[in-house]
Amino acid sequence: MKDINLDISYQNNDIILKSMAQEFKDKSLKFYGINVPKIVTVIPANLPSIEVKEDRLDFIFLLEDDSLLHMEFQTTNKKADIKRFLQYDTRLYSKYERTIRTVVIYSGKIEEAISRLDIGSIIYKV
Repeated sequence: MKDINLDISYQNNDIILKSMAQEFKDKSLKFYGINVPKIVTVIPANLPSIEVKEDRLDFIFLLEDDSLLHMEFQTTNKKADIKRFLQYDTRLYSKYERTIRTVVIYSGKIEEAISRLDIGSIIYKV
């Protein structure tokens, strides 16, 4: 029997998988053992990104346990703030690959602040 080489280039494999994903619309993923609600539609998976800005975090400290302490000082309490801190921390992790603790110190008349963001697979706490 002949050995057939079935190597599929990345681009072709990607095209096949994307075509299959279109077929998942209005179906369940239970056959994969994934128990989520039925798929309504497939959302484009490309996330183009061009960043030209430089973000400056308030403070980043290297601690003796080799972790990082990300400290921010805030005068506002908006949901956009915690989303920004999450973006900072994911970029910090990508760069340093260390455990990150984030502390936000509020000034002014802020009595209660958003300290947790639950987006499903990611639960972010400050």
